[in-house]
Parts: sequence; C-alpha cells; structure tokens
Amino acid sequence: MAIVSSSRFLRRLYEINWNGSVGLVKAFSGYSHNVDGGFSEPKIITDTVPGPKSTKLLKEMGMGMATNQVQFHVDMKRSKGNYIVDVDGNVLLDIFTQISSLPLGYNHDAIREALKKEDNLSALITRPALGVHPTDDYFKWVESSLLSVKPGLNSVMTMMCGTCANENAYKVAMMEYIWCVQ
Repeated sequence: MAIVSSSRFLRRLYEINWNGSVGLVKAFSGYSHNVDGGFSEPKIITDTVPGPKSTKLLKEMGMGMATNQVQFHVDMKRSKGNYIVDVDGNVLLDIFTQISSLPLGYNHDAIREALKKEDNLSALITRPALGVHPTDDYFKWVESSLLSVKPGLNSVMTMMCGTCANENAYKVAMMEYIWCVQ
C-alpha cells in the first residue's frame, strides 16, 4: 500500500521528529483543505500507528493469512477525500489514494450517488465480462462517458485495470511502431 502514512514512513518520522502525535501533524501542518465535508488535516490520536485496534486485527488476520504487507486496518466508512482513517480513528493524508484507484478520493458524494442508481446496481452486483457479454446499454454508457471526452480518438478500448491498460498501451505503441517501420 503506497500511502504517505505507511508504517515505514511513520517509523522514520518517529525517529526524526516524534513528540507524541505532534510530529506527524507538524509534518503536514502547512496543508489544510476541507473537501466535501471531509477532514482538513491529519490527526493522530494513538501513540503509534498502527494503533491497538489495528494491531489486534493484524494478529487475528495473521492466524490464517499472510500479513507482511498490511500497514494498518482502514475504516472505509469514515475515510473522506484524500484522508484515510484507520480503525483506531487516526486521520492520515493519503496522497496515493489506494494506489491511484480513487481519483476523486474516498467516499466522494457524486460517486456515492451514482452507485445508488438502479441502472448501475446490476453491473455492480454481477460485474459482467463486458468484452464477451456486453449489456444492451453498454455502448450508450461508453458513448456518454469515455467517448464524450476522448482527445482526438475515434474509438476507445476498456481494460480490466490500470496494469492491463498500461500493458496494452505498450503493445499498441509497439505494433504501431512496427507498422511504421515496415
């Protein structure tokens, strides 16, 4: 998890400038911006991160799963905008927002409203394989979203994830290069 508030970062911050919870808050004291009723600054309420609740959950999880990569447990319901809240109530600035999978931040109001719409529910519940079995309204959805903002392109190709998109962009670039060289 590439988060400003990762354990390694916090441990290093602890070594450099830790005075209770003041060290982390001071590190971001110049940043104060409230978006969508969210948080305006980091706030550490436990002596350590991960805190006691997260540490307990980590031990429980370790009974049946590998946990080397786990930094802390998250309270997704309370996380908002660019701030992630752990299960202990610590508010941390997350500059990578789940490895850039949340471009609008946590619990964005417009996304929450879109997810409530009946038209979106079946796709969210069943997660169809759109490349093989597109729904009857799939092209209309693509046309009103992706095709409406394409910069000088005459078509788009959707991918499963960012990695797939990057991988296929390289493939297309190489195929275009080979086509031009021949």
